[in-house]
Amino acid sequence: MHRVLKGVMYGAGALGLVVIVASAGAFTVSNRKLAEKHEVRLTTVAVPDDPESVAWGGHLVNNVTNCRECHGMNLEGMVMGDDPVARMVAPNLTRGRGGIGATFTDADWVRAIRHGVRQDGRSLIVMPSYAYAYLSDRDLGAVIAYVKQVEPVDNELPQFRLRPLGRALVAAGAFDEDIVARKVPQRERYDSVEPGLTLEYGQYLATVSGCTSCHKANLKGGPAGPPDAPPAADISPAALRDWTRDDFFRALREGRRPDGTEISDWMPWRFMQGMTDEELDAIWLYIRSVEA
Repeated sequence: MHRVLKGVMYGAGALGLVVIVASAGAFTVSNRKLAEKHEVRLTTVAVPDDPESVAWGGHLVNNVTNCRECHGMNLEGMVMGDDPVARMVAPNLTRGRGGIGATFTDADWVRAIRHGVRQDGRSLIVMPSYAYAYLSDRDLGAVIAYVKQVEPVDNELPQFRLRPLGRALVAAGAFDEDIVARKVPQRERYDSVEPGLTLEYGQYLATVSGCTSCHKANLKGGPAGPPDAPPAADISPAALRDWTRDDFFRALREGRRPDGTEISDWMPWRFMQGMTDEELDAIWLYIRSVEA
């Protein structure tokens, strides 16, 4: 009996040692990944202050780039989730207490939005800069102009926290895509795309609004977002062959399919319903043009 008990104790001790070593390894590897510094080629973006440009930036923030989905209706930030993996926090973007708006320079905004990189060179987590990297200089400048002048909101939030399970997953490479600076394209030019009912503008809007990030470049859909999120729908021309323009508008304005069923709340249609008719028409034109 004593020998059995002794064996069990040795076994438990060995298992505990393995757990400790594995945890230490996960901590070390995850720390190394999260602490990695990313060099970016910052371009100077003119940030206007005229009312027309600020209003245009507000339209982009509130209806196109879906910033409010994560950062809140007033850009006051929020805890997006808190589970055994991580506490995910979208920061307060305003100049209020707890916000980053009071300390960010124009270059900091460009670095964060376009490149997904913090002031200290580390990558942001989850931030969809792989879509915002395609914002033109004109539109990015307008977005920054709007965010800089939004009403300050006092909202002090807890810090992002990666829990032991999350560290193990990061160490295993499961969250490499969420270390966004690794997959943001470095572009040479950020020319403006003239608004209008054109394929070029439709593709631009579909890109910077995240359509091609979730639904993929071929619009066939698939896994997108956290594990509990449903796959992004197939919105390719073949899948929507029976849809009309009115059906598409209803989906983006009311969150309903042609048969009246509701579209999943994972689809951010509520944050896109303020797009103009011309913008939705351009996206619809682009969607119908994408080859299988």
